[in-house]
Amino acid sequence: NLISIGGNCFTAMYSFNQPLELPSTLTSRGGFSGCSAFNSPIKINSTSYTIQSNFMQYCQSYNQPLDLSGATSIGNYVFYDFQSFNSNITFGNNLTSIGSNFMNSLKCFTKSIIIPSSLTTISTYFISDAMLPYTLTWNASVYPTDNYSLSSGVTYPSYQKGVKVYGTHRADLMTALPNRTGYPQRKLIDGGS
Repeated sequence: NLISIGGNCFTAMYSFNQPLELPSTLTSRGGFSGCSAFNSPIKINSTSYTIQSNFMQYCQSYNQPLDLSGATSIGNYVFYDFQSFNSNITFGNNLTSIGSNFMNSLKCFTKSIIIPSSLTTISTYFISDAMLPYTLTWNASVYPTDNYSLSSGVTYPSYQKGVKVYGTHRADLMTALPNRTGYPQRKLIDGGS
């Protein structure tokens, strides 16, 4: 009958590394901030839920596939400082909002992310300070407009490859987030629909 996990649940459990299965009754997920050794599968059984702010923040060792197809909204600092993550992440067509600093400091990611058309709100620092390259499919009609979203904070050779952008609204995203050669750097490449 568990319906909610609060924001500080499992916070700073530095050695925790066991699989987690969350029940279908759960509608709100928080916690797991600072679980720096955690790298075990998470199974989410419910089909509609919110992800609270700071969920899995500072989980620097985590590198498991994430199925978030039931998420309807994502809070701030979710997957912040996800330095080892290089697995698939899946969103569903009920996702309506993503908060600030989503997947900030994504140092190893080379996979693809698909942003669904259902998204109506997105905040700042979206995938900021990330290594490259990865691909992004943008089907939403809303866009972050700050200097830091989809940016790199450092200069390195792979930056020149940029982020390849696909999707029905890729052109509008590239207009909202033009390329930057100064700090923070950004390079978006039109990959087509």
